[in-house]
Amino acid sequence: MALRGSLLDATIPDVIQFVHASRRSGVLALRSPTAEGWIEFDAGDVVFARAPGSRSLGVLLIDDGLLS
Repeated sequence: MALRGSLLDATIPDVIQFVHASRRSGVLALRSPTAEGWIEFDAGDVVFARAPGSRSLGVLLIDDGLLS
């Protein structure tokens, strides 16, 4: 079952919660006039997320001194 549509009536956290609760797998593509990104799910769990131009989690943790 494919889901398509605008997030004008729902928030991104609501959609993520729905995907998680329904244990779905796939890619949630997000697009706005100024940015785009995606979140990959496997059986409802987030396994990857990316927005071009954003720093990876590893880089963020190193920059915050939480990882060496």
